[in-house]
Amino acid sequence: MPKDEFSRYIKVEFKIPLSEEGRTLNLLEELGFTGAETGLGDDDILFMKAYFPENLEAESLKKELSKFLQGLYADFGSRYQGPIDFSNAGYTDWEKLSHENYLPVREVPKLVILAPWDEPDQFSEEIKLIINPGMTFGTGQHPSTILALRALRKFVRPGIRTLDYGTGTGILAIYALKLGAEYVIGYDNYPGAIESALENTKINHIDRGYKFTIDKSGFHDSSFDIVAANLDLKTITASLSELIGLTADKGKLILSGIEQHESDTVGELLRVRGIDNYETNYHNDWVAFIIEV
Repeated sequence: MPKDEFSRYIKVEFKIPLSEEGRTLNLLEELGFTGAETGLGDDDILFMKAYFPENLEAESLKKELSKFLQGLYADFGSRYQGPIDFSNAGYTDWEKLSHENYLPVREVPKLVILAPWDEPDQFSEEIKLIINPGMTFGTGQHPSTILALRALRKFVRPGIRTLDYGTGTGILAIYALKLGAEYVIGYDNYPGAIESALENTKINHIDRGYKFTIDKSGFHDSSFDIVAANLDLKTITASLSELIGLTADKGKLILSGIEQHESDTVGELLRVRGIDNYETNYHNDWVAFIIEV
């Protein structure tokens, strides 16, 4: 296919509250985007670049996206307010961009996280986890994901049941299976995440012991030996009682996605529920809580 038939895009740059990433991706999917890049700024601000095929109706795209973002800014305050920049991305070589941005990750003992274009046999680590960089969170590069993976490495044992709450790419669920978990459920409220997780499960040749779903009713009366939740403070606050209830007696609840300056808030949320048996692990400016319920 000639290059100019597939690589010309409308690029839209804007910023949003980190807690609204999932809802924003839902809208971008409805509007027909082909991919997005994100970067974390200070004070839970997420900088986003979204790419759309040039043949989309640009004025309609601008109208719908601008309306959505103005609503977010009205709800969350002026510190998130910023320009919404539309431009022609020209001829972007997506494959080259991906190869440059997603290098092997070796932040967890005996684990290397690879992209599909890497050659697994070139790496000596005990476990190779292959994740296709896509539209959802969890490529293994973010400190909060690394913290959650480290906790799984420590606590997953053969035969246990695990829940990955907010599964994204499925990286935590797939790693738990590779560590020997008997059964894993990956839950996410974003349908695109479920598609991504299923794709990554196939790439990793996982063929048993898992379910990815957007429907809580299939597991909400169950309990799990390990519940992993790599979320954000707002979602953790809203879901904490639910997450505790899903964790089996003497099980482990892993909370990640927490910035260090938010750790006291999480500690207080646990204290008012009578929970003081937990450990905290740190990586860069992020913290994970590992709680024995």
